[in-house]
Amino acid sequence: MHSLRQTNSGIGIGRNAIVAMSAIAAMTCGIATAADEGTYWRLVDVPEPEGVAHEVGAVLPLGGGRIMTATRRGDVWIVENAYEAAPTVAVLAGSPEDDATSDDPHRIRFIKYADGLQEPLGLAVHPDEDAKRRAAIAEGRSWNGPVHVAQRGEVSRMVDLDEDWRVDRVETVCDDWAISGNYHEYTFGPVFDANGDLWLTLNRPFGSEPFGKKDWRGWAIRVDEDGAMHAEAAGLRSPCGVEMGPDGNLYYTDNQGEWCGASKMSIIERGDFHGHPWGIASTKRPESLVEFPGDIPEQFINLYENSPLQFSVAADFIKLDNS
Repeated sequence: MHSLRQTNSGIGIGRNAIVAMSAIAAMTCGIATAADEGTYWRLVDVPEPEGVAHEVGAVLPLGGGRIMTATRRGDVWIVENAYEAAPTVAVLAGSPEDDATSDDPHRIRFIKYADGLQEPLGLAVHPDEDAKRRAAIAEGRSWNGPVHVAQRGEVSRMVDLDEDWRVDRVETVCDDWAISGNYHEYTFGPVFDANGDLWLTLNRPFGSEPFGKKDWRGWAIRVDEDGAMHAEAAGLRSPCGVEMGPDGNLYYTDNQGEWCGASKMSIIERGDFHGHPWGIASTKRPESLVEFPGDIPEQFINLYENSPLQFSVAADFIKLDNS
């Protein structure tokens, strides 16, 4: 059984954006104690059907007891009765166990919404549709509308046309960035801003790049409503979560390592350079919205010293975020 943290407000989240939003809440509302945790989060143990590897990278509440999950193995699931306090069994839709337990009100039911995606690590709903989703949740109904998903090489829009909880169409919204074939080129997001644009972060590779070195690694990008990519900020190392804060700012979390002495959460703004040298060459491209920050020596230096960019939260390496 795996534990899924779900917000009482029903916000769709990607992996580690939970950490970012918790930290934002601590900054804006005071430090929460362990006793207060249940006010904001509840821990739900969701059993899995036999043979399902439910390695969750994103969770999106749909209302009516349903959630959508995406896994790093490329599957997207609809989990019915996900909040059941005392589940009796977990079954796969269409299986013999599904038919045999159809009268059991305490069962958890998994429907495979989509498969074959490449490491989907985030789910998001356009603000216009999200208003409908939230209304459905408030009324105890399930919402089944278009969902945006971040894959390694593109951001896509998934649509269920006949409302059978299985995807009928996957549309490419934007695939203007390239991948080298390295294992570490994760794409985190998407998250919508107030203008309806999508934001994503692109990890830098570690090790071999079978298809050759590519631009825009270690960047934050924005995708407008026409599907065009805008290279907004550089110098990210291993970003692992991006989210809009309650203060209207866009935050991202980064993982400690070279040129990033502690795991951190920072605000992203157009033109920012966050200190890691990997994607500097891309700043010389005409599409870049970041000025070339200058050559960086090969030796390790403190790029944050006297920098106008300050992180909002730094995490203790041993206690909170040891990679």
